[in-house]
Order: sequence, then structure tokens, then C-alpha cells
Amino acid sequence: MKKLLLILLISTSFSACKKDADAVAPKGPAGEVAGSYELTSFRYQTKDDELVIPTLPVVQQGRTTYSGVVELTETDDPNQVNMVLSLDFDGQAESLDFEAVEVKKSGSRYNLSLDGTQIATVNGNKLSFDVKATDARLAFTATR
Repeated sequence: MKKLLLILLISTSFSACKKDADAVAPKGPAGEVAGSYELTSFRYQTKDDELVIPTLPVVQQGRTTYSGVVELTETDDPNQVNMVLSLDFDGQAESLDFEAVEVKKSGSRYNLSLDGTQIATVNGNKLSFDVKATDARLAFTATR
């Protein structure tokens, strides 16, 4: 009986040491940045108008009046994410989608590009987005 118990104990020890192949599989850059980021600042400018909110969310009289979220989701390509910016301005929800955003690691940060143009960076838990066009600019920061 003691021998049987010893054999069971030894066989259990070896089976407990088996490595899980999924646990050691490295993530691609898209998997490293994927997640939900809450907006911490927002700026939208045109030549005729400007909306600058330096600190988000904005809470007035106990009610959140301005807030936003950025969702980065992995695609089938480990080097791409889809980005959705969702804004809630005083009860009106708006969203802006960016598909197939390329993610490249550069040192300790990640650069996010769309059609070859860098649009954002992720450094640690902070996402910084800034796109300027001829007549408009959209910029925001968000944290995970």
C-alpha cells in the first residue's frame, strides 16, 4: 500500500509540472495595447470652432456630463487593432471608428498608425492621440 501511495504521489508531481503552451505564447503588439482606455482630456478644433476639455470626466451637480472611452480591440492580425472613440457629451453619444490601425513597438512605447500616418502612441497605460488636418485637429489622452 505504501508503494502504491508513493507511486501516485510521484506521478502526480510530474503531471503538475507540465507546461501550458498557451501560457507562454507571446502576445503581438496589438495584444499588448488592446483594452479600454478612459478619456482624461479632449480637444477638437476647426478654423471656426474649438472645444477643449482639459480634464475628463466632467461631473456637475453629481452627474457626469462629459466623458469618453477608447476601445482598442485586436484583429486577426497581431500587428493591428480597431479603435473606437466613444464620447458622451451631456447625454448625446457619438462614436468614431478607426479600423486596421497598425501597432509597432518602439522602445518602451507603441506607435499606432493609420494608412502610414502615425495617429497615436501608447506608453504604459497612457494613450495619446493627435491628428491634424488642414482645417481641423482632434487630440485626446486616455488611461487604461
